[in-house]
Order: sequence, then C-alpha cells, then structure tokens
Amino acid sequence: MNYTREEIMNMDGQALNRAVAEQVMGYTIYHYDKDYEENCYFMLMNDEFDPVEPLDGRRKTEEEAWNDCPDFSGSISAAWEVVEKIGETWEVKVFNRNGWTCYISSSLDEGYNYRETGDTAPLAICRTALLATMEETP
Repeated sequence: MNYTREEIMNMDGQALNRAVAEQVMGYTIYHYDKDYEENCYFMLMNDEFDPVEPLDGRRKTEEEAWNDCPDFSGSISAAWEVVEKIGETWEVKVFNRNGWTCYISSSLDEGYNYRETGDTAPLAICRTALLATMEETP
C-alpha cells in the first residue's frame, strides 16, 4: 500500500509500526491453514521468513499476529533495526537539534533525499524510512 506524506506524518503507534514492518522491513503474515479451523493460525514473519516471535502454542488471529510487531516508532532499539535495514542501501543520519531529525539519502549519486522530524528519534526514523521506501524512483 502506498501512503502520502501527510498520511505518514499523521501515523503513530501500531499503524506506523505495521506500515514500517511491511514496507521497510519486509515483514509478512503467514497463514498456516491445516484443513480445519482449530489447526489454523497466523504468524508474523520477517524478510527471511523467520517468525518474529516464536510460536507459543497459542493459535493466533491475524490481528494477534500483528501485535507481535516490534515497536519501531517507540523503541530506539527497534528503530535502530530500521536504520540498519535502510543503511544497507541508503546513507542514514539521525540527529537532535531542537527536535529529532532523520536524513536518508541514496548512497549512489542519484539525488534521492528524504528528511523528516519527530518528537523522538524512533518516530523521525520511521517516518523518514517509510517515506523513502514509499516514493517511486525511476
């Protein structure tokens, strides 16, 4: 799903975490379907198709599986995973000058630059990463 800059700037909490998980981190929901409802469940999987949270024996709905999503927009350690992922192909800078700013630019000289702010570093990181990955590049 593509979001506008305005939608991204107005997202927070679980909605922003889910958008970052899907669009930036490559997370997906896996639906295990084994013939009858009692044997069906959902799991949140990372981009390497490993479970984000180990199966604890409980059958989860799709909504419950999304609750396993890391708090990318609220936790600096989870947000740093976003920086590391984006940093594989982009240059990322995060700094605090009268509020947090994240700057992402292409490592190649193609002129793609994104800069967003937030009250916290994780919020600025998530907004900028989502914007950078949502924009279509030629």
